[in-house]
Amino acid sequence: MEPLRSDFMDDLSRTVERLRKIEPEETSAPQDQTWLARLPELDQVLAAASGRARSRARDIVAAHLDRVPASPLIGSVSVFRALGFRRDEVSHTQSLAWLLDPQQDHGFGDALLRRFVGAVTCDGDVELERLRAFILDRVTTRARATAEYSLSATCRADVIVEGHEPGAECWSLVVEAKIDASERKNQLAELLATAPHPHRLGVFLSVDGAHGTTADHAWARLSYRTWSRHLIAAVPDLAGTRGLPFLRMYITGLLEDVCRMRCGGSVDELLAWNNPFELEQLLGEQ
Repeated sequence: MEPLRSDFMDDLSRTVERLRKIEPEETSAPQDQTWLARLPELDQVLAAASGRARSRARDIVAAHLDRVPASPLIGSVSVFRALGFRRDEVSHTQSLAWLLDPQQDHGFGDALLRRFVGAVTCDGDVELERLRAFILDRVTTRARATAEYSLSATCRADVIVEGHEPGAECWSLVVEAKIDASERKNQLAELLATAPHPHRLGVFLSVDGAHGTTADHAWARLSYRTWSRHLIAAVPDLAGTRGLPFLRMYITGLLEDVCRMRCGGSVDELLAWNNPFELEQLLGEQ
């Protein structure tokens, strides 16, 4: 079952607070008086729901830490904040390209590249699903990822991953990553048209997982929060790798600097600083 949306609970709590401040003489209709009379009851319901949410979040966090002792949610810092590039898109795309590149010395092989391709949303588009399956079947440690890749004199991909396997068809994964910047005219259409290889999958990576608006063919999409979720789930499998300390700081950076969450020095801080529903969405089904 889908968890309750945190913005719904927040809006409901704010509405109750506004109603509580209404003076009796400001109301005239009988139904207004009925609402005011039932505010204490609604307060109790909200308090009980919030208490259950916090308790559930604590259980989820505890179970998560049992599975992932090196969780980036506890005792980690943002690499982007440390360098002064909290929402700098080039810093984020360069980090992403390094993590996705199986030939880098992080020791992850193609594990994160496979998770990235598997995490994207295709919205039921048959061609996108075919391309994703095609690429997943052909991902190997021979793939290469490059940041700020020039496709033409006027077009540059934030990240491009190319698959070159002897005797197999080549493919490319084109990632357009947005944090604060907006799309320029025809940007996604030009990116996909100029990308190399006949099998090309475009992924629009954004804060909220929105659809791109400048494409002439369908693009897959992915939110930074969903990407963070998949990375957190990958941490136990990457124990002992050289790149794990960086990966922890990268995930913390995504959560804090892009997703507006706060990681803590302890479980109590994590629970106090974050909405319990957001923690459930991040960790609840791992």
